[in-house]
Amino acid sequence: MDGVSLSIKENEMVAFVGESGSGKSTLLRTIIGMYERDGLDMEIGGLPFTADAIGEWRRCFAYVDQSCKLFDMSIAENITIGLPSQNQQGMIQAAKRAIAHDFISELPEGYATSCGEKGASLSGGQRQRIAIDCALYRKAPILVFDEATSALDAESERGIMKTIENLRHDHTILMTTHNLSNVITANKIVVMDNGRIAECGTHHELLEKGGLYTKLLEG
Repeated sequence: MDGVSLSIKENEMVAFVGESGSGKSTLLRTIIGMYERDGLDMEIGGLPFTADAIGEWRRCFAYVDQSCKLFDMSIAENITIGLPSQNQQGMIQAAKRAIAHDFISELPEGYATSCGEKGASLSGGQRQRIAIDCALYRKAPILVFDEATSALDAESERGIMKTIENLRHDHTILMTTHNLSNVITANKIVVMDNGRIAECGTHHELLEKGGLYTKLLEG
């Protein structure tokens, strides 16, 4: 992947789209520091992407993908895993924003309810909301959704997208998706092709160009 130039403003929602293998997930994971690559020129608010700053860089992001990696422990433990302590109030606030608090509260043991192996005791929509809850609890300014709704039924997908829309008011949102109906309101749509940015603009701007994005919409 080379020849890529991209600027993202604070609190923008930016969607990366393209055919399978076009490079959208690779670019997204490169941005968040999952891949360490020489020669990259990236910065967040003056923080450069360097080997020395990789830990601080990654703390700017919270990552949610379609697999919803939950462990066979309580919901509360999943939300706070890797952090030094639990903050009950902060956990509930994050759950409310992820529209997860109500269903968690209705479970037999509330936040102490076991998720089961790989979250098997919960529905796909519930697992995804808890994954978003985990991301919000970490208070990262940039939320990353990598095909986060692809494993959900249509109703659950609509609910998760409504949650993401609400979060964009005070977070920068980066997302990849094959469902182009989810990106119409994005501030910026980045169309990938063979590891390069083929087009970039809003939904209406790209439609006016009649290029690759239009072809993707037409199926």
